[in-house]
Amino acid sequence: MKKTEITVTLISVLLITLLLFASVPSLNAAAEAPPPQWSRTYTRMLNYSINGFPVSAKDGGRFVIQTTDGGYAIFAELDDYHFRVDNRTSIIIKTDSSGEVQWEKGNSIITSNLRSIFQTKDSGFLLAGGNQLLKLDAEGNGQWSKNFSSYFVAIQASDGGYVLAGFIPGYDVVSMLLKTDEKGNLLWNKTFSASSGWSSAYGVVETNDGGYAVAGYRDGAWFAVTDSDGNLKLSQNFPDIEGRFTSIAKTEEGGFILVGGTSPGGINMQGQAFIVKVDSEGKMQWNHAYNNPPYEGFWFSSVAQTGDGEFIGAGYSALFKIDCSGNLEWYLTSATDVTDVLGSTDSVIAAEDGGFVVVGSKKSSVWLAKFAPESTTIPDNTFPQPGETSPFSTTCIVVAVIIVAVVGLGLLVYFKKRKR
Repeated sequence: MKKTEITVTLISVLLITLLLFASVPSLNAAAEAPPPQWSRTYTRMLNYSINGFPVSAKDGGRFVIQTTDGGYAIFAELDDYHFRVDNRTSIIIKTDSSGEVQWEKGNSIITSNLRSIFQTKDSGFLLAGGNQLLKLDAEGNGQWSKNFSSYFVAIQASDGGYVLAGFIPGYDVVSMLLKTDEKGNLLWNKTFSASSGWSSAYGVVETNDGGYAVAGYRDGAWFAVTDSDGNLKLSQNFPDIEGRFTSIAKTEEGGFILVGGTSPGGINMQGQAFIVKVDSEGKMQWNHAYNNPPYEGFWFSSVAQTGDGEFIGAGYSALFKIDCSGNLEWYLTSATDVTDVLGSTDSVIAAEDGGFVVVGSKKSSVWLAKFAPESTTIPDNTFPQPGETSPFSTTCIVVAVIIVAVVGLGLLVYFKKRKR
């Protein structure tokens, strides 16, 4: 081949490659995430010392609920992973519908590691986690406290009692589900051992027939349904999904949405978030996996169904909007250029107006943000697609390589024939 022929061949292959990849959706093709309606931070002046040395600790909202008056209640605490801060640094913040503080209450009997808060039928509040069940009145004053030999989250059942899901610590960690009356007195207790290893429940909701749906880990990602007395009706594992479920929500049609993530397998092996939709019988309808661009380590810690029938998944410093089929619509992450918009996200809930509310931390303060309801129009070309970890899908890359190779070979044959 002549030098000019080689040059023409290379240019042709390059142009075809560029045209192919230009047609592949880019990261910027995802729908633009909406800004919050409003965003609030709540700073507490806390002078704190360990062994006589002053330290500072990160303050953050752990859980949020919408209250019956349209406002919000936040459970907040200092990040005590490093500092083991005093329990009295935990606080309940009550706001109006615009996030303006109405009252704050610290309580010396609130333990750290609480995992849930909800408003009770008498307009008070129940905090659960660690091994404590704590009842507060409508103004945040302590009424009673119960301790159990387990770690758990809790909900209030339709009959007014409380249902706790979690695990019993020990050599063999065992998942548990227990029921109390309205005063926290134990009614029944059920345990669910794994066939090998440990098991734990991380989320629970009441089913339409008065039973309970549980999400967690038991020989893998685990979903279970019980009757009203805690007896297993369904126990479902998902062998194709590695990791554990960390949160569960009931969907409008009576099914369930489950979120979680895979365990990081070492310094160079990061976790991946996943979302699974099951029907009321536990049959999987769809599942998708996601990463948190530009990093691969990511977990979903909370999920909520919004007024348009779609889902918001929250993980560390990221929010993902997912349509009713599991396709990604948009995402926000504080690792990108929206640092001033998004803080660290710990919990997300659906708002009464069809939007959603997220709580976490920003600039070492408690952070609360409200997002408005969105249009139900689904973009035609969202990206990144679920399960993909780069701006180009594997299928597109393979097709592009094959086409380029075929075209290149064809040009070479053409020039050889011309030479003859």
